[in-house]
Amino acid sequence: MRVFLLCLTMVLGTTSAFGWGCEGHQMIALLARTQLTPAASAAVDKLLKDNPISPTLSRFCKDRPADIMADLSTWADDARSGEGTGAWHFVDIPMTIAKTPGDKSLDKWCPENGGKDGSGCVTKAILEQWQILKDKTQPAEARARALRYVIHFVEDTHQPLHDSDNTDHGGNCTAVTYLNEEKPANLHAIWDYRILQTDMERRKLSQSAYTAAIGAEFAKRRAGWSKEKVDPEAWAWEGHALAAKLTYGLLRPLIPVEPPGEADCNAERARVAALHISIGEAYIGQSLPVIREQLAHSAARLANLLNQTF
Repeated sequence: MRVFLLCLTMVLGTTSAFGWGCEGHQMIALLARTQLTPAASAAVDKLLKDNPISPTLSRFCKDRPADIMADLSTWADDARSGEGTGAWHFVDIPMTIAKTPGDKSLDKWCPENGGKDGSGCVTKAILEQWQILKDKTQPAEARARALRYVIHFVEDTHQPLHDSDNTDHGGNCTAVTYLNEEKPANLHAIWDYRILQTDMERRKLSQSAYTAAIGAEFAKRRAGWSKEKVDPEAWAWEGHALAAKLTYGLLRPLIPVEPPGEADCNAERARVAALHISIGEAYIGQSLPVIREQLAHSAARLANLLNQTF
């Protein structure tokens, strides 16, 4: 559904098809690294270093950290076109859907046959790739590929717009004004990196310093988070709830909730533009603490998964 957005990025300049952007993904991996056991940390490095990615692959994130896990946390975005795995990065739970105790399955919005035909979704991709990673009878190259996917997809599920859709390709077709800028920005990009970028610039913090600050902020939560079950569907429902409450819910005026269907991006942009929605300090102030917590929570869950694996 969203694969075409990679092409639109070049045309429109405001489209984001990536979860958390470069620095967000990298910061989650750097935070997860600090929570790995020594054995898991060494095993992750060995698997990734012994099975390098293609040197001819074009990397979108040019300023990459020295840490190999953080560097390769964005590989799945670089490789999605060649590998035909665009649909693995999200699950389009409609905003008309509310989770109930008896309705936990995401099967309706996640095709059964994941693979190179582009079907599947992020929750199943995590579990499928984790099984490959844990299977030591698999070729090392396949396990390294699975590891790169697991790192990235655990991170993606914690971006609310990778778990939600208002017939707008997860906010990619929803253009709003951001901090009085003349050029509109899409809602997905604002949650991917614009709010984080704004906060980093205002605090005058580098990526490493900002990562350390988030780690310190949520240090007391790590013990509880580390005991959580690996449950991608639960993570997706959490993200969906955050999208309803914050990502879409804080917009003023509210965008009407649309019935599920195929998005017409041009029509959606025009419909939202007519509402003259502007994201300002109040929206950022309420969203930023949640974004930072999602980064920290994602890191703890990723570390927990990898510690169980190695």
